[in-house]
This record gives sequence, structure tokens and C-alpha cells, in this order.
Amino acid sequence: MPLIELAKVRLRPSIQTQTSTSSFNELWRSVLEIMTTKAGTPFQLYRSTSDATIYYLVGGWRTADEHIAFLSSPQAVEFAKAIGQYVSAEIVQHIEGDIDTLGAVRPKRLRVTLAKLHESEAIRWENQWKSRKGAGGWDRSASVQKDHQAFAKMGEVTDSPSAFGGNIEREMLNWVWIDDAASGDVFGKTSPTGTAKMKSFELEHVLG
Repeated sequence: MPLIELAKVRLRPSIQTQTSTSSFNELWRSVLEIMTTKAGTPFQLYRSTSDATIYYLVGGWRTADEHIAFLSSPQAVEFAKAIGQYVSAEIVQHIEGDIDTLGAVRPKRLRVTLAKLHESEAIRWENQWKSRKGAGGWDRSASVQKDHQAFAKMGEVTDSPSAFGGNIEREMLNWVWIDDAASGDVFGKTSPTGTAKMKSFELEHVLG
């Protein structure tokens, strides 16, 4: 099962005025290049359009096992330590879906839509999104990350343990959808119905 990785990180207060430094960009370029090579699909860095201190790592993996194999490598741990000097991880999500459906060349500006809904609405909800252009699906963070040492290690070396592991909420499901922010209303002509709680935000491309 392919997975989309969406990791939200925040600049540490001590370096918020140094984001234009070459060392910050060079480090991220190295990380993105290695992750792209290991995953076989591009990893890129985006920044929130509403908060310049928030960045998102966006990419994907062919399987959870391939992702875990990379995280378990000494190289990944060293990169995490280096990145942790600049940012703290707030949440790392793994979504059931193929990031490549965004296209060979990803949009420079992305929109991320998050929804929380009751499991009884799952089939109807999924069917409403099938025709939409973009990438996403159900958030599988809990099943992918829970109790696995590789993710626990990432939380440890970045001093962000609460960002890893996922969250299981009984009878509730989380949906994540990523698309081109320039494509118009995410809901189209017919808005999803039901009890889903939704929010969306936009990101602008930085590196990768």
C-alpha cells in the first residue's frame, strides 16, 4: 500500500530569523535528495502561507516497510538530528494514497484539506472524493507508526516525541486530501454532506 507522508515542522524560536541562511537550505536539499532517492518519488519542502515559521515535508513511499527501513538507517537518524537543530516536529501523518497522482510536476502552491468523520460515513465520503484531482485518503498514522522503534527514535532525536505515533479515536476517521490550490473550490459544485468537520490550509513550495 503506497503512503503519503505529510510532516509538519516548526522553526525553533532561536533560529526564526535565520531561515534564509545557506546552511538551512543546504541541509534540507541534502535530506530531500536522499529521501527522494530512497522513496523513488520526489520529496519536497513547503511553507505555510499563513505562518512563515511552519514548514511541511511532502512526499510518499511505496510501502510502509520501505519507509521504516529508511528510518532505521544511521543516515536517517543523523539527518533527523541535524534537522532538529532548526525545527521541531509537530505532527507526522501517513496517509493511504499515492502522492504521484498530484502529477509529475507538483503544484507550486498546495491546498491541504483535513476532515474528521464517523466511520459510518466512510464509504459515502470516499465516493465523493473519487472524481477529484489530487492525492490523499485515510490517515493511517496510528497503524503505521504506533509502537515502532524507528518512529520512536525519530521523536527522540528531534525532541518531538508527541509528533510520532498517530492517534486512535474510537469510531472516528481522519481524511487528508492534497491538491492544487489554484484549482478552485475544493468542494466543487456539490459540497460533502454529513457530520464531517473540515478545515483547509495552503502551502507554498520552498525546496525540492
